Amino acid sequence: DPFTPAAEIHGAMYQFGIGTEALSQADNLSNSGAVPGWNGSVSGTANWDMVTQNPCPTGWRVPTITEWAGVLDNNTISRTNDGGTSWNTSTVLTWTTGDEDNGIKFGDALVLPAAGLRTSGNGTLSNRGYYGYYWSSAAALANTGRRMYFVNSTQNTNSNYDRSYGYSVRCVEE
Repeated sequence: DPFTPAAEIHGAMYQFGIGTEALSQADNLSNSGAVPGWNGSVSGTANWDMVTQNPCPTGWRVPTITEWAGVLDNNTISRTNDGGTSWNTSTVLTWTTGDEDNGIKFGDALVLPAAGLRTSGNGTLSNRGYYGYYWSSAAALANTGRRMYFVNSTQNTNSNYDRSYGYSVRCVEE
């Protein structure tokens, strides 16, 4: 069910500007440690190239930062937690009861799980069940990309981060 945050909709992790997953969904869910072969030095200054490096299916693309801002500005936002527990406030490396159900609901059309991130150095899992980080297609400063992120009470698009981090991607139709 795409409208209920659960481990099964956390998805793969991607590094900014690279069209192939840095870590598959299955590996993302089963491995919280360092990722062999993790690219710790993704560099560049250009926006994500949706022609040659698009991670989305044909007819879909990574949203712009303006589109992410529109999602935040034009929807009623509510926190979800089907597990009935509080969002964990520490760095989460493995599931605790209910954490896989943490997420944010935007209006009636979009639910995003708090899938956490993969660190830039070696791909170690961090903040699963507490933060959701989603790439936009926009570059920021040298070697950084723009992202939308949320925690249980805050959502923001005014945020840049190192391209070597692994974040979730949610595609929009062209």
